[in-house]
Amino acid sequence: MDAGTTLKHIAPFLIPMVALAIPIVAIIWSYRSRMHQSTLLHETIRHLSDHGHPIPQSLLDQLKQLHMPKSERNWSPKSSMRVGVMHIAVGAALTLFFLAMRPDDWLWAIGVIPLFIGIGLVFIALTESKSALHAVSPPSKQVDGAN
Repeated sequence: MDAGTTLKHIAPFLIPMVALAIPIVAIIWSYRSRMHQSTLLHETIRHLSDHGHPIPQSLLDQLKQLHMPKSERNWSPKSSMRVGVMHIAVGAALTLFFLAMRPDDWLWAIGVIPLFIGIGLVFIALTESKSALHAVSPPSKQVDGAN
């Protein structure tokens, strides 16, 4: 058995294994990077406190941001709107792409998934921004009674 024949038999299994390994490596790399950044930040704070220097509020904010769950980090109606619009664009593009490729096939439905996710995110962003506006409404004027 030569190398070419062996490669033909291994290739169908090797391609999916490499494709699955790439996201796993990316997740591990991201975790290690965040842990390294956290270690450096802790060492900086420890060094400042050992030498009696005041710890800047920006370092404490970075530390708080680093240890906050990802879902709570930068979630705002504006970011939700941005992500929602991107999902709508990707969903519409996928739907049109698959409709143009095979109009009689069901593949166009793949684009509907991110499209509806985007619509949901835009709806959430709109309702959150409206509720934030109502929460910070101007104080009402009080009418004085006749004294």
